[in-house]
Amino acid sequence: MGVLNAIGREFRYLSGMLRVLGGIKKVGPGAGARVPDHIENTVDKFPNRPMAITDEGEISYAEFEAYANRVAHWARAQG
Repeated sequence: MGVLNAIGREFRYLSGMLRVLGGIKKVGPGAGARVPDHIENTVDKFPNRPMAITDEGEISYAEFEAYANRVAHWARAQG
């Protein structure tokens, strides 16, 4: 891996983190937005993009949403 590739990778990472931090500023008491709202917006925009990497592989935003909904339905059923 060359130095330019490493710099490019770090730039993309930093740019993404700055976008995340910009979005987080808008979340809080009285802001009218909650973290789940931001996650839902991201799922709607980028359903097939990787959301996380696990030992088994990547999880897309759509797969994450499906799992979160299964957990929510289970929790509701438990009372």
